[in-house]
Amino acid sequence: MKYLKNVIELIFISTVLLVPFNQVVAADGLSNMDCIIEPKSTIELGSSEEGILSEMLVVRGDRVKKGQLIARLDSKLERINAKLARYRANTDVSLRAARAEVEFRRKELNRLQLMFSKKAISEKDFDQAAIELRLAVLAVETAKTDLKIAKINSELASAQLGRRSIYSPLDGVVEEVIKREGEYVYEQAPLIKIAQLDVLNVEVFIPVDNYGAVTIGMAAEVKPEEPVGGVYPAEIIIIDHVFDPASRTFGVRLELPNLDYSLPAGLRCKVSFKTEAVEELPPLPLIDLKE
Repeated sequence: MKYLKNVIELIFISTVLLVPFNQVVAADGLSNMDCIIEPKSTIELGSSEEGILSEMLVVRGDRVKKGQLIARLDSKLERINAKLARYRANTDVSLRAARAEVEFRRKELNRLQLMFSKKAISEKDFDQAAIELRLAVLAVETAKTDLKIAKINSELASAQLGRRSIYSPLDGVVEEVIKREGEYVYEQAPLIKIAQLDVLNVEVFIPVDNYGAVTIGMAAEVKPEEPVGGVYPAEIIIIDHVFDPASRTFGVRLELPNLDYSLPAGLRCKVSFKTEAVEELPPLPLIDLKE
């Protein structure tokens, strides 16, 4: 019985010691810190070409997808040039004519060679026919080169036509429409402003005393101000290595997923960082080892 009792007591002690005692809690001095929610990125979309803006296909507040057509510049002249270049690229009349000339000159040379062997024509006439055949062969090569150049020009004209259309480079929301239909667009002049909101940046400044207490990948909870409210998980992606001596703070950026676009940007918020902390174990019960 004494042996069995000791075994039971050892099992009990082992079970108590193996109970997990780590829990995730807010790090001391790193809770309810002021922060601001910003777009992942904001771009001013411009045009690589100049001209009159003929179509603006979005308005402020519209969601846009990467590769979506946003606007078009007037492109009547470019469409005509592209059509003309495509026609030239698909026309091989000059090549067929040059090949027919080669066939004719070859037959002519064969006929004159027979006559030359019979002393019916002079050597000069025979040489002249041979030269004309070589020139006809070169004309075929020239026609082939011209056709290749025409195809390249067709691609160039199509590319120039394509540059008259402006596409969104990312998923986002139209923040501002800067140019209107009928206005002249200069090269690289911004047309619209697009904000990427499927992922948000949370910017916070932390006292330098807490430098080293936060790490890349560290989890946090973000609480946007009312009326949005709620609690959202975020993760540290950037920690500044240059401090602000005036405020004795350093910047930290967190990444906040927002795939459903439920959170707007430009909100003030509170952020609390999480860290692993050890929970104090309750005292073990006293065990009478005596029988």
